[in-house]
Amino acid sequence: MIFSKTKRRQQHNLFHRTSLLVRFSSKHRLKANAYSYEEPLKRKSRAHHLVKNISRTYNSLCLAAAFIFRLFAQIDRFTREIFLFIEKLIQIIRVIHGWIQMLRSILSAIHLIVSRLMILISSIHRLFQLLTLLFQPFSNGQFANVVRSFSCFLFHYYSSNGACYTLHARTRHIVRAVRQRWRRKCADVDNGEEIFYDAISDEYEWF
Repeated sequence: MIFSKTKRRQQHNLFHRTSLLVRFSSKHRLKANAYSYEEPLKRKSRAHHLVKNISRTYNSLCLAAAFIFRLFAQIDRFTREIFLFIEKLIQIIRVIHGWIQMLRSILSAIHLIVSRLMILISSIHRLFQLLTLLFQPFSNGQFANVVRSFSCFLFHYYSSNGACYTLHARTRHIVRAVRQRWRRKCADVDNGEEIFYDAISDEYEWF
């Protein structure tokens, strides 16, 4: 556009000359003058474009740096939120673990108490069984029969011919018979005739 403007201006000046004596400029010279006038404008435009490019690159670099800074800020914020969530989750897990441990201790204590109660109940049951076995002769009358028969035996044994024999002599006779039975390992020993002896001489032998 600058070249066209200068060319038109030069043509206007050519056709509107004040005098014919003025030196006519050739077309080539006019082009040369136009090019010589255009070169500094091109240099200025190149410098201007260079400055614009530099400013654009600087602005783009600033925008890129700001974007990167914002990106890192967002990443930092996101990581902080993640860390806070993880810490809260860890605290919740610790609380739940404490509850589980407390429940486990309570259940173990209940299990121990129940086991001790079962042992106590089994011991009481065994004690009652032993007591029933112990008092079974009293319940069915067997013990009473044994005591009655033994008392009858003692009564008949010590009451027969009581004037001739003392209580000490008869008791010693029973003990002697039992000892002989255990020493000889005999089932039955017939020593009925040994009952009739002198009590006075036997007492002298005893003392």
